[in-house]
Amino acid sequence: MTATRSTGSPWRRIVTATLTVIFGFGLAKLVGFARQIIVAHAFGTSWQMDAYSAAFEPADVLFTVISIGALGVAFIPVLTDVLGRHEDEEANRLTSAVLTLTFIIGVLLAIVLALVATPIVQTSVARGFTPEGQALTAQILRIILIAQIILGVSGVVSATLQGHQHFLLPALAPSLYNVGIIAGALVLAPRIGIYGLAWGAVLGSFFGLLIQVPGFWRFGIRYRPRLDLKNPAVRKVGVLTWPRFLNLAIFNLTMFFNTTLASSLATGSVVAFFMGWSLMQLPETLFATAVGTAVFPTMAEMASRNQIDRLRTTMASTLRAICALTIPTAVGMLVLAQPLVAVLFQRGAFDAESTALVSASLWGWCLGLIAHSSLEIVARTFFATKDTLTPLKVAVVSMLINMGLAFALRGPLGVTGLALANSIAFSIETLVLLVILRRRIDGIAGPWLLGGLAKITGSAAVAGVVMLVLRTMLADQRSIIVLVVAGLAGAIVYGAGVLLLGLDEARLLPRILMQRLQRRAPEPVGE
Repeated sequence: MTATRSTGSPWRRIVTATLTVIFGFGLAKLVGFARQIIVAHAFGTSWQMDAYSAAFEPADVLFTVISIGALGVAFIPVLTDVLGRHEDEEANRLTSAVLTLTFIIGVLLAIVLALVATPIVQTSVARGFTPEGQALTAQILRIILIAQIILGVSGVVSATLQGHQHFLLPALAPSLYNVGIIAGALVLAPRIGIYGLAWGAVLGSFFGLLIQVPGFWRFGIRYRPRLDLKNPAVRKVGVLTWPRFLNLAIFNLTMFFNTTLASSLATGSVVAFFMGWSLMQLPETLFATAVGTAVFPTMAEMASRNQIDRLRTTMASTLRAICALTIPTAVGMLVLAQPLVAVLFQRGAFDAESTALVSASLWGWCLGLIAHSSLEIVARTFFATKDTLTPLKVAVVSMLINMGLAFALRGPLGVTGLALANSIAFSIETLVLLVILRRRIDGIAGPWLLGGLAKITGSAAVAGVVMLVLRTMLADQRSIIVLVVAGLAGAIVYGAGVLLLGLDEARLLPRILMQRLQRRAPEPVGE
């Protein structure tokens, strides 16, 4: 290899990687919101946008689960083992084989799905649409499949670079994906309507793949088309992949199921469901996905070396830090959902009715922010130990709970009920996995975790009351004023609360920044 992986302190690597990924993901979310604003201005919550949003679901079930999520989680621990033995040529062969398999599987699945696109959308995600809406959904789906093939290959490329402890280029890829969709909205949509967004997704997926190619050159990774199915490392990836594939397929099928239910609600419910999900994902991506992505290769390395004590401490420290960020954010989004949505999207075709519908969706997703964010770390602890089967079993139970609650809540609560059903199910899934993990790694620093959660929740509750009072007092003011004044006051109250209660994480961020400037990394908090 022409470059080597970092061999310094694990926590230095984690902090450096986390800051890099947060920067990249933060940029992606900013560009993503610009994309949403531009798209919302052009199409609002129209039936065409419902068709566009629904078309992604069948494709996501078959592609993102296998290439970006499943293969990444299965591939990184195996690649880490190979690199740890300094078998660079074997690492090249493994990478080439996984890339080749991903491309072949992606093309075959795309062909099959394109052929049956119409009956699939008619009986599922577009079941409640008009015939015209169903036809449009199927046509958009066929275009999006091209993007999904490219995204599959790009996901394996990202996992390879992360296995080499390189995070910048993979973190920048999502921004370029959004840039492609923006180009589609601004340049293509005026000419070919909603199809411009779909072709923009194809363009963006290609941009995201292209930017990562220099990373392969840097680490001397040479791709050669090969299957190499007899390679033990390739087989190990396959063994680890199928439970993770089914796990993510279950999640996407659950979203698929919720989309089907949403299609029978009021017009705009499908896009509102996903816009609420997207808003929730902003802090989840910045606080949890970024940290989880950065810490996972190091956790896999600790597990490979049987350093269970360090793995346990890393997991507990990371989980509590994420809760310190996501719990107050969820409270703030719950209280300020309406002004937040209005400031971001209410213009052009996106009117007050659209704001109300998306705000209702966001209320249901607030609890999900805490659950999904925590699961990012808890599940990765299992994956680091090469256990992808246990999370699958728990996910099956979560899916059944989600579906049952969605049926029960969609009637009285509408789109809010669908989002809330997902949030409750994922909360239960996270708690069950924590109980199992406690036995698996001989503890999870429970008293320390619970003590921190009590301080975090108490401070967030007080901040929520303050924000609610200010929102009520400023009800006649513009949404931007309500959002800024109440949000800033809530942040100050929460920060003061956790400092007064002596929460370790309240002092950790300044310490990280200072040590980053001094080129030193902090030790993990807690035991």
